[in-house]
Amino acid sequence: MTMSKKIISLLLASTLLVSVQMTGTSSQAVAAEMAGSVNVDNLVDVTPNHWAYDAVKTVVQDLGVLAPKTATRFMGNDTTTRYEVAQAFYNTAKKLESSTGKDLKVTGDKRQVTLTDVDSNNSANVSSVVNEYGIMQSMPGNKFMGNEKMTRYELAFELNNYISLLVKKIGRSSYDPNNRADALTDVKEEHWATPAIKNIVNNTGIMTGYPDNSFKGYQTLTRYELAAVLRKFVDYVDKYLIAANVATPEPTAVPTVMPTEVPTPEPTATPVIPTKKPLSTFDLKLGGGVTTGYTDNTQKQLGLIYIPSAQLDLRFGAFQIGGNLDYSIYGNEFVPFTKVPGLTRLRTGADLGWRIFGNESEEDASLYIGVGYDYMRWMGTNYTYANHGPRARAALEIPLGSVLSIFGEDTFVYYPFAQAGFTNNVQWRNEGFAGITIPAYTLFSVQLGYKDTRYVLTGNTQVYGDIGGIANLRFRF
Repeated sequence: MTMSKKIISLLLASTLLVSVQMTGTSSQAVAAEMAGSVNVDNLVDVTPNHWAYDAVKTVVQDLGVLAPKTATRFMGNDTTTRYEVAQAFYNTAKKLESSTGKDLKVTGDKRQVTLTDVDSNNSANVSSVVNEYGIMQSMPGNKFMGNEKMTRYELAFELNNYISLLVKKIGRSSYDPNNRADALTDVKEEHWATPAIKNIVNNTGIMTGYPDNSFKGYQTLTRYELAAVLRKFVDYVDKYLIAANVATPEPTAVPTVMPTEVPTPEPTATPVIPTKKPLSTFDLKLGGGVTTGYTDNTQKQLGLIYIPSAQLDLRFGAFQIGGNLDYSIYGNEFVPFTKVPGLTRLRTGADLGWRIFGNESEEDASLYIGVGYDYMRWMGTNYTYANHGPRARAALEIPLGSVLSIFGEDTFVYYPFAQAGFTNNVQWRNEGFAGITIPAYTLFSVQLGYKDTRYVLTGNTQVYGDIGGIANLRFRF
């Protein structure tokens, strides 16, 4: 393609995108307008040497069933939602029916699920892929959850269910099966999606594993992967289901006086996907509580302490980065800091660690161990000093169904670095926190617990600390 042609194509695509957005049409309309009108070579993030180039070219340029996100970018590393996958398969099914004249619907008029959470922009295509084609399923409570990310486990289950129903309807030509699924090291026999994975990998080839022999079922599907799956889906349906089952013209039937009435077979029941909630990337806790200061030898209560706090954990499979910030406000004088009005304590820190187990789903028990650094600053009227040093943190959480989970967390900090010349420097601090989360693993939940903080001053065996209740609002997304 000459430079002038590329420029013209880019201008046309950009003009088309802007005009569609200005008319206020839906994202599906944008997809319909953009797909098939864009030359894949004009997409700056899909080069000919990219592993998904041929797949993107097929679905964007040749078939027009999946749109680039902008006039010049496919943005294939973006993860997909259930809405996006539904739109792509709806477009693909319609394209196949239009080009072959075959009816690919498998549920007929018998199945009509009224979905309660689908927005108006997606209602038509979502209703079609669920109620007519049966390519995707409703979730419990007749919800579609269209803005949720689509996992590879879910897609394998959906595709296997649809292909099985389609084969029953129109038959299949011979397909040379393989045993590639047997080499996938993270596909366990007891997992709910394993039968679907084995069939879709071994008997269709529509989905495969990664080069390291993993399937990564809980990983969210990217647009590059969706393009590759759509291309293989079209190839499989066209080669093994449609082209191999072109009807042979039958001779003219001789009518009978009383034809035998054949009952219409009931469609195969479609199971509900027993999917688990994938592990969230962000785990944010906002809250605080009221504790009581004490000393270990006298058990003397040393006043109320008010603690607003925040903690954010970023979770990436087996790895996790965590950080926290709390600000303790002492209600009156606090031994050993006697006669120091307005005493407060600022503490912050971060750690990097490993999720030893529970790194795939929020519904699984999890154990995290990490190491990091901590900073603590004491402040009073005409009075301030700081301690800082390395820390270790361990956190265990066990869901008990969907209603609640129990958790325990402990952070130990050693402070070798302190302000010189100050007699009350802290030598070490240990903080334990245990309680429950209600509900167990939803986007928004409430965390209630009991915190025990203890510390020892340099050169002093006396243990000081504070104990009391803590409540947090917890957001996982």
